[in-house]
Amino acid sequence: LPAKGRPEDVQWWIKRGKSFDNMPCVKKPAEFGVIWWGWWKNLQPLWRRVDDSDNLLREIPADAEWSCLLYGDSNGLAIVVMTLAWWLRAIEPAKRGASEHAPLFDAIADVSWVLDAL
Repeated sequence: LPAKGRPEDVQWWIKRGKSFDNMPCVKKPAEFGVIWWGWWKNLQPLWRRVDDSDNLLREIPADAEWSCLLYGDSNGLAIVVMTLAWWLRAIEPAKRGASEHAPLFDAIADVSWVLDAL
């Protein structure tokens, strides 16, 4: 997937060989979320971004093209899922229900929707 706009933690992790024993620790989950959402939106096919709102569309047109997301290797959607895990891990379990963390759960729902749609 394109690196433009992705969270810096991804590059940090890649440079260290994508070790599961040495994953980044997100220190500011709210800031990470803003960066993550910008990256995720830029990865999407154009037809998902035609709405004037900040939301990504979920009505799949008949001629929908997904090639911009169809990267199955370890630098593909697996990285996106990994970043969601880092983001979740950065939030104390007791605070995960707070409305300030809604963007994370919206992100999980959207990535899940995309994976189902592929």
